[in-house]
Amino acid sequence: MKNTLLFLLLFPLSVLAVDGKVSFNTNSSTDVITVHLEDQHHAVMVQIISQDGNVVWTEHTMESQFDLNLNHYPDGVYTVNISVYDKVESHQFVKK
Repeated sequence: MKNTLLFLLLFPLSVLAVDGKVSFNTNSSTDVITVHLEDQHHAVMVQIISQDGNVVWTEHTMESQFDLNLNHYPDGVYTVNISVYDKVESHQFVKK
């Protein structure tokens, strides 16, 4: 059975962290989340954190758009943190 990715934005979970807007597009058929950082001119750290608080993936990037491939993660609740310096924007999603 194909995994299904449900995406939930939970506000106010986040503090505006980046220079511009952060948007997420999900594709549940491929378990991919596309992240777009509008007007971002600094390196950002992207983390995926599992529901038990473990950081399962970390990457630093200067790209304004990138994909997070979640097909190899087990079902559960995950948080995506986008960090610039001391500011963090967090978004939660449920993979099932």
